[in-house]
Amino acid sequence: MHFEHIPEQEVDPASPAPKIDILRQLTAATGHRINNLLHRINSAEFIVDTGIQSGDMTKICRGWEASKRSHWHINHLMSNLLFFTQDFKPYRSQNSFHELIELTREDVAETFGNNCLNVRHDSHDSQIEVDAHHLQMAFRNVMVVGLLASEGHDDESKNRVDLTTTTASGAVAIQFSFEEFDQEIDVASLLEGNVQNDKAERGMLDMLVSQKIAQAHGGSIQIIDRGGPETVVEISAPSSAV
Repeated sequence: MHFEHIPEQEVDPASPAPKIDILRQLTAATGHRINNLLHRINSAEFIVDTGIQSGDMTKICRGWEASKRSHWHINHLMSNLLFFTQDFKPYRSQNSFHELIELTREDVAETFGNNCLNVRHDSHDSQIEVDAHHLQMAFRNVMVVGLLASEGHDDESKNRVDLTTTTASGAVAIQFSFEEFDQEIDVASLLEGNVQNDKAERGMLDMLVSQKIAQAHGGSIQIIDRGGPETVVEISAPSSAV
């Protein structure tokens, strides 16, 4: 029996295969993180129970906050993973750019605290034609990547995120500045689906989802090098449909 030799073909980077590999990696990493968060919830529930038995309100509050934050992270991870697997076309409507930022800030502040975010708006607020729900998702993801980079730190050394909005020439942009970003994470590589270590792997899904949303709006997400230790991520998009 004769078998014809078929020469190897080069893999087209645009083909579905690389995307499937990334999805497989993201699914495994997300499953691992959710498993860790479920263990945290179990530990938090134990703290609440012991606090109830001893009448210690400090323990009860600490356990409840830890449980609530872990539940938030699980919902956040699952929303991102499900979104990443689907085709996406923005459902656009008129929105206030500044209001979108403030709503996103309030959502993140409920989990990470009000003192972790600082927002500076330019004087002009644009009415933008965007998919408000998913653009907020993109903004929230970038904030979370920066805030999780200092997870486990005490209050003095926790990361702070400075948000600065700009509106000009038919486009809107928001810059996220992280002064104490984890130096073990190369944010630019996350946008290419490259992971350097376990810490970086935690932020890849968030950044890829933000990139997908920005590009679907005709915009972009990029890393701005200011020549110092500060990490700056910018999301920009046209203020109206393209």
